[in-house]
Amino acid sequence: MQKTQRQKQNWLNEYGLHILAPVTKHAGKNALVIDGGGRNASYIVYLNWQDPHTGQLYSFRVNTRYSTTLQNLPEGILYPVQFDPSDHSFFVVPCM
Repeated sequence: MQKTQRQKQNWLNEYGLHILAPVTKHAGKNALVIDGGGRNASYIVYLNWQDPHTGQLYSFRVNTRYSTTLQNLPEGILYPVQFDPSDHSFFVVPCM
């Protein structure tokens, strides 16, 4: 699985869209939620981003259970997200 994650990260480093998105505890209103896994609400944060070309709001749902870095981020701080612009479900949050 680590090899797959590295391959995904390498592809996104080269071809993905790199954004900064604010950390929140809830998905944005009328946002398309992109699920990054995990079901325990106490370990979930959302990284919200609005596409400047379409106006569509996306909320990248991230499980922070194994990332003390993400667990300790205050709401509102900007954090990086990398994703495939043609498939938003193909995304990573670096340094997890």
